[in-house]
Amino acid sequence: MSIQNRDHFLIGAKDDIMPLTPYKKIRPIDRSTYSGIFKANIKITSFYGIYGIETLPEWMSILFSIFANPAHHQCI
Repeated sequence: MSIQNRDHFLIGAKDDIMPLTPYKKIRPIDRSTYSGIFKANIKITSFYGIYGIETLPEWMSILFSIFANPAHHQCI
């Protein structure tokens, strides 16, 4: 089980027992997203020619990877 899935499970279980604020729900997801991007170096670095975009600059790669993370879409 990945860290991200474990965090989702634990936060979901805790939310079932006692309601949590959205801020407390998104913190573990942010933490796992940032650890995946910075520690494991998992980033979207290229669009492989889609829309005429090849390689992304480092800063854009990090931002796009954060916002393209499906875990963030579940919390919004």
